[in-house]
Formats: sequence, C-alpha cells, structure tokens
Amino acid sequence: MRVPEAVVAGHLCLDMMPAFSGTGGRSLAELLTPGALVNVGSMAVSTGGAVSNTGISLELMGVDTLLLGKVGDDLFGEGIARIVEGHGIDSSALLRAPGEDTSYSVVLSPPGSDRVFLHNPGCNDTFCAEDVDFSAFSGVRLFHFGYPPLMRRMYSENGRELVELMRRAREAGITASLDMSLPDPASESGMVDWLKILEGVLPYVDLFVPSIDEIMFMLCEPGPFTFDMLPSLARKLLDMGAAAVFIKLGELGSYALTSHDAHWPDRELYCEPFAVPPESIVNTAGAGDTCIAGFLAGMLRSLPLGTAMRLGNAAGALNIQVRESVGGARPVEEILAMLPCWPSKPQSPDRGYWTPCGPGLYAGKNDRGE
Repeated sequence: MRVPEAVVAGHLCLDMMPAFSGTGGRSLAELLTPGALVNVGSMAVSTGGAVSNTGISLELMGVDTLLLGKVGDDLFGEGIARIVEGHGIDSSALLRAPGEDTSYSVVLSPPGSDRVFLHNPGCNDTFCAEDVDFSAFSGVRLFHFGYPPLMRRMYSENGRELVELMRRAREAGITASLDMSLPDPASESGMVDWLKILEGVLPYVDLFVPSIDEIMFMLCEPGPFTFDMLPSLARKLLDMGAAAVFIKLGELGSYALTSHDAHWPDRELYCEPFAVPPESIVNTAGAGDTCIAGFLAGMLRSLPLGTAMRLGNAAGALNIQVRESVGGARPVEEILAMLPCWPSKPQSPDRGYWTPCGPGLYAGKNDRGE
C-alpha cells in the first residue's frame, strides 16, 4: 500500500440527489405533502460522508489522500468504489463488510430551501478502532476522522471506540483531526452524553473542526447563535484538551481559536465567507466538508492560519456551485490565485472585540499574532 500524505476515515455513504426542476420555487414542506406526486429531474449519484467529501476534496486540491471507509458487498458498495476510482483514487483501502448494508442518503435540496437527508447508516455503525491499522501509515502526516454521531460504535459506551481510535492516531505521531455531524435529537445518537464524549476524546485531537450547530448542541448551548458566543465555546473545547478549534459557521464564514500547543500557536481569527451570487448556488451538501479539506490542505502546506481559513471558505464556496456533494474543489494553487479578486461577503462582528487584520479577516482579543 502506498504511503499517502493524509488518511481520511469514518463515515462513507452513497448520496442520491434528485433535481427539483419545475417545482415553481415551492419549499420542501410545500412539496412533501402526503399523497402528492412531485415531478423531479434527473438523479445525481455521488459518494457522501466525511470520507468522500473531505477525502476526495483533499485529493482534488493536490493532497495525496487515502480513503478509509466501510462498505457492504452490495450494489451501493460497488457504486461507491466506482465513483472513487472515477476521481482517480485507489479504492482498495475501502473496508469490505460482507453481509452488511452500504450506507446511503437521499438528499432533498430544492432551490431556496435547506437540505434534508433521509439516511441509512448501514455498516458505518460497525466501524471500530480495530478497523484502522496505524502501523501501515508510517510517513502519513494527517489522520482525519469524520461523523462519529452517525456511527453507532463510535458514540456508544461514552465514545470508547472513538477515544481509542484518536489515541492511537496521536501515539502514531500523526496530526489528528476530528469532525462531527449534527445528531437527530430524537435518535439514539442525539440522546448520548456528547459533553462526556468530548471530554474523553479531545485530549487526543490536534484539530477539532465541527460546525457551530454541532457544538451548540453538544455543549447544550441555548440559541440563537451570536458572534460573542464563539470565544467562550471554543475556549471550553480547548480546556477539554483540543490543541486547536476551527468552527464552520455556514454562510457566516469560519472561526479559529488555538492553544500554545497548536500548529498555529495562540491565535484567534474570524474569516468572512466569500460572496457567491444566489443564482450560482446549486447544492449546499458537502460544503462544510470541502471547507474542512481546504483548511487542512492549508495546514499541510504550512500556510498562515488566516490564509488556511480563507482557502477553506473558498473551497466550500466553490462546492456549493456544483450539484454533487463533492467535486467543486480545485488545486490549492488555483484557489489561492482566485482569492485576491474574490470579494468576501461582509459580516458585522463586534468591532470592540474584533480588529481587521487582512482581507475578510479579523483578529480577536485572544490573538497573539502570526
């Protein structure tokens, strides 16, 4: 097996996305009424989940990446392997689980509405620490794991398997990155003690890269979101053991707070999103994962924190302009060349706390300089 620069492991599924053409701009709630027949367009089929979205995006950005997800011996599993190979990536590292279902999602994303996922976790539920052989990863620089809330063994028993997995990554001397997904509050995953899981796993995490919705849910933080929540939320995560926190804010951009042990020590930055015309927004699925890929690629290329954040935001903005969950990312050098001419979408962070420090960038009061 080749030695890649990065390994992306965790949740992997097949995404099926019908095109909502000719629906007259109706919302998803208006379309999905009992007994209705809704004419839609063609079905886009792509891989989904962190392994696909972040892993393939890293590969597209020029980072040699190994994809480590679990699939069944069924048609959906074969479809995932074919799609991965179609991106020029070797699918031989995929873990085959005979007799188990390959995970799939039906993604409902009509124009003007946020997306809804109909999801079967399949064999993602049986993924465990023993599925990853770190002895084969000598020379790997980054291990990224994504979506434990959608993987039963990863959140069961207070996240015992997740803690063990990230501990092994840290002991192997690999930079360990962890992403989350938003649990359904009514599901088994939504009812576990995520605060306890975070307290157990974050001491083994170098880069914690969740979304703001995920963290507010897991830390039981009441909404709605405001910018002044960010420093206290991120500080809680650093106090639990994470070396650095990168929080995706969706259409509001991204935020980072790092400790003195981080790749970028003692930084606090807010990065505005890039402007994308509404008519160019095709599909928001996979944007957060692609944003993470850009940020991680920036880290692997030893870019300054602010540049890595802008690279991540730009990659996510490119991905919302393609129909599939993955495929909008471009080589790092190409994206970086776009940034000077690509305006940000101005936001309104508290100027008493934030100081402009570059195009679309603001330094917080905890920032100690580049």
